[in-house]
Amino acid sequence: VKDDVLLQVLLEKLQRNMQFDYNRDLSDYGLPSPRDMKTELDLMKLTHEESAQMKLFEKLCNDLPMTEHQIEILNGITESVARNMCNKERKAELLAARTTDSPTSDMDVDARVPTESTDSTSKPENNEELEDFDCVMYFLTGKAGCGKTELTKKVKAWVRGTGGIVVGCASTALAADIYKDGFLTAHSCFAYPVEDEILLERDSGISTADHPQCRLNQDRYAQRKELLEAADLIIWDECSQNPRFMLESVY
Repeated sequence: VKDDVLLQVLLEKLQRNMQFDYNRDLSDYGLPSPRDMKTELDLMKLTHEESAQMKLFEKLCNDLPMTEHQIEILNGITESVARNMCNKERKAELLAARTTDSPTSDMDVDARVPTESTDSTSKPENNEELEDFDCVMYFLTGKAGCGKTELTKKVKAWVRGTGGIVVGCASTALAADIYKDGFLTAHSCFAYPVEDEILLERDSGISTADHPQCRLNQDRYAQRKELLEAADLIIWDECSQNPRFMLESVY
């Protein structure tokens, strides 16, 4: 019995690493799958406990206070996420946690679908507003050292601290490593193939349909698709460094 338990622990650890790092299953290599294996969504919920994440958010705000402009950006993004969470029948009261602090900022944000207000007390007025709300795409830009990464970490901690699911990725493994806690490369996160991307970028005459597509609809990526569909916030760091065809495929 003891040996079987140890075997299951080992198989689960291997399977988890294969899922998160390579979107692969142990069975792809002729190995047995662990019994009662938790899904990627289950693991994400278990890994980030709400109270611990809210404490992390408060610590990040205290360690590196935000400028008024950064607070405005934070409030705009968290309000959008909270509205989406309300739309998914989560608690509307989660709009509460906001901050007001200082140093200097030189960043800007562009929202594809801007929210109406950044008032920390504002809430959706009615069900029709919630039903109409879909998602917002924020593009956070700014020169090096202006605080983009730290602000992103605060947004991530706030969303997780209020019960939300956050999935994070970056254009490279080096950029993903800055965030730790489960951040993947964009290729791994969205199950996008890496082969021949440079050739495709050079070939401007090929239509988008002829380029590699995300493989999330394949059965082997079912857990990743479930996780992404459940996400309240998806962070894609340095997305402009990935190929245009990849962004179009994900979108």
